[in-house]
Amino acid sequence: MSRIDPETFWQVNEFSRCTQVTCSTVPKNNKYHYVFQIPAEHMRPTATSFKHFRTNPTSKAFERCFHFFLDFMQEMVCAQEKKTPQMPGKNTLSFLEWCPSHISNNHIETAAWRVHVFIDRDMNELRVLESFLFKLRGEVRKLLGKGKAVQPHHRINTMVRYGMDVFGVYTGSCNNIEALTQGLLESPVSPSAAFCLNDIPNAIHGLEDYANETDEFVFPGNTFLRLDSSAINAKDFSKRILPCHMMFSIVKPEVRVKYEDTSYAVEFLPHRYFHEPEGFTGRWSTSEFDAFKQENADKFLIFEEGVTRSVGDIGEVTYSTKHHQGICWMDSDQLDEMDGHASQLYAEMRTNQADISTIDEILLRSIGKPDRKAFIDEQFKTKVWHDEDCFISDPLKAVIRWLHKEYDPSLIQTYPLVHDDMSVLAHRACIAMNMYDKLYQVSSAHRPVYIIHIMRLDAFRHEMNMHLNCAFTGDAATSKSFVYELLKKNSIE
Repeated sequence: MSRIDPETFWQVNEFSRCTQVTCSTVPKNNKYHYVFQIPAEHMRPTATSFKHFRTNPTSKAFERCFHFFLDFMQEMVCAQEKKTPQMPGKNTLSFLEWCPSHISNNHIETAAWRVHVFIDRDMNELRVLESFLFKLRGEVRKLLGKGKAVQPHHRINTMVRYGMDVFGVYTGSCNNIEALTQGLLESPVSPSAAFCLNDIPNAIHGLEDYANETDEFVFPGNTFLRLDSSAINAKDFSKRILPCHMMFSIVKPEVRVKYEDTSYAVEFLPHRYFHEPEGFTGRWSTSEFDAFKQENADKFLIFEEGVTRSVGDIGEVTYSTKHHQGICWMDSDQLDEMDGHASQLYAEMRTNQADISTIDEILLRSIGKPDRKAFIDEQFKTKVWHDEDCFISDPLKAVIRWLHKEYDPSLIQTYPLVHDDMSVLAHRACIAMNMYDKLYQVSSAHRPVYIIHIMRLDAFRHEMNMHLNCAFTGDAATSKSFVYELLKKNSIE
């Protein structure tokens, strides 16, 4: 079995990991460069997926705006005139970028994520927007007529709703709705006026880094993936994993090589298991590169700069050439394929449990890792602690929710340690049993009362009945029934 859905991952291949992009910035009618930026402040701490937006009203509105953008991009990359039909995605380029907030080889922090879409299909965006809103109104009427739920961003289906819930939310202001209702081909509140490239606070690259010597658009680093333009939509995108998390923690470490003169320029990209060979200088001879491939073709992703292709009047893309073998993921998707101690433990879990929880999966995948404790800590934080949709027991979900939403450390009452040779738990037991005389009016049953007091914490799994607890069998007239009835009366059922 597996908890990993392959549809949540991005493709990692010669197409998606292109090495260089150069796009023209020369103005042209109906040629657009859309950029949607998601600042980290709108995502959960240690988010791992595009569904992990924060739940406050501001971030939920931003998420709705993002979904509208994605579906509108789907309309733009497929828009065509009836007289001049075009293949969906023709003359388009799409990229998903993550913007690091600092430079590190074995640690990752992202300031924001960007979706770039370049379109040159000779279709006016306001005409496509008008058609798109009309389409959404029809879908909403159809769904409401069938009594089905309507996606929140589908309710943005008029020009006024677009102006306030998309342009206004994304840019922070919208005071010219009238410009959208005049039937003009240009507007100061058009999608291209809203979704443009802006600077991101705390990102290591500023806007000046996204232009080359001839003022063409380029990516300043390798923190981007090329997307299939015709497959962009909110339903598919929202369940996808964040690219930075995937490239840093899920796929194998990546190596970039470029042949220059008689040797290779080599770069090991940031990764959880970042490691450069001993004596590495940044360059390899042909024989050194061949030796590395022979030994590590199944341990690394090895991409070399490949051929360059032009995309209409938009620009050029340089593909990668693959030199690695096998799958690109560090771990097999299937838990059934594990071997050794992991396989034995997995078989025991399947025998003794109804299913494998997220915590169980983290434990299984940690076996054999060189930094097992660090792996478990990070995986727990990302997949359990900060993921409300994780597959764990309801009591544990309730505990995590309480710690996130209700826990107030200022309400904690502290007690001084009286005896230095006693543990904190022993002090707590003394304090609790010291109050039993007045609270429960017991004279000699302090110890059994305290034990049952603790046992109540597990009452969601076990029926608290003295006949089912062998620890409380014994002679008659020793307060067994009295203790159980006493604690039951003083408990919330």
